[in-house]
Amino acid sequence: MKELRGFKYNSVPLEQAPAEMIECKTSLEYTAWAMQKLLECNDDTTHQLLEKSTDIQRLFQPKIWRQAGRPHISDMFFLRSEPCYAVALYLFLDQSKLVANGENKCCQQCDHINNKGPFDKCISAGTDVAKGACLNCYYSASGKNCSFHLEKPLKAGSKYPTEAQRKKATASDLELWMDQIRAELHRRDKAKFAIELEDDKDEDEGDGQGEGGGQGEGGEDDEDGEGEGDEEGNDNEDDPVDKDVGDHEEGGEASRSKRQKTANAEDTE
Repeated sequence: MKELRGFKYNSVPLEQAPAEMIECKTSLEYTAWAMQKLLECNDDTTHQLLEKSTDIQRLFQPKIWRQAGRPHISDMFFLRSEPCYAVALYLFLDQSKLVANGENKCCQQCDHINNKGPFDKCISAGTDVAKGACLNCYYSASGKNCSFHLEKPLKAGSKYPTEAQRKKATASDLELWMDQIRAELHRRDKAKFAIELEDDKDEDEGDGQGEGGGQGEGGEDDEDGEGEGDEEGNDNEDDPVDKDVGDHEEGGEASRSKRQKTANAEDTE
């Protein structure tokens, strides 16, 4: 592993770094202090950049911000991947790779009065570095909220991140991908449930219409059957009644005629 003297600025090796940030007085001392912290960090991506870098491109000068009229500089932390890699990029990123971002000299977050840096300059290197976000925003893990942030378009036909992209991706990148995947799966589940619910509703309506039609036809048949039966029944009942009445009338006439003949015979005697 390299030592502090293995890094140079304007061909001059860095000397021993101050033990604490508060002890730094010049930009060169701030740079040496930050370099020492990078050498002591545990981030593999940062160490890969340090191994292939020697010449420091720009000195680190912390941004001065004010509170109640008094100047302050932010404390710096080197425990997570993004802060370590952001500092390394700030020191070693080649000037030719920086993006002008039009007329904007700094992003909206860095331009805010309450912005605390940590760098005094807002620099961005396009989609190849931190997806275009400036290094101040990337350091504070708010790169996706940076006004310079850009999404690099996927190649045609590409569905999955390559192995190189996965290894290069930071923890926040991976978490963002997972959130996007979960949101898309949730959206598809809701759409699928809505379609199934609509299909069930259509089936229920179809079954109800079929049952109603069967009852209607049966009812008509019953009514027709009852009507025909009544008519036939009336015809059958009328016949014996009429016959009985006729027979009774004929029998009465015969009885009267017989009684008349008997009376006449008695008178003659």
